[in-house]
Amino acid sequence: MEKTKEELLRPLLYTGNAFYVFLGILLAIIAWSGYAWYTQLTQGLVVTGMRDIPGGAPWGIYLSRTSGFLLVFRQLELPFQLQHMFSS
Repeated sequence: MEKTKEELLRPLLYTGNAFYVFLGILLAIIAWSGYAWYTQLTQGLVVTGMRDIPGGAPWGIYLSRTSGFLLVFRQLELPFQLQHMFSS
């Protein structure tokens, strides 16, 4: 029993250098994303190239792209959810 427990915990307790490199890359991406989000919150969508122009077309395009992206992925997820619900 103890040997099985040790085998299961080995990947968590004894990591190599590749793990720390991968972790550093992920943390750098998270930090950059946080900075980009903070910049967008403080300066608005001007930093993305979308300025307030009469008619509001850039806002509409931005929101429709975001909504469409989310809806497509929710629809791709639906068959897997139904399979999980109805499988015995």
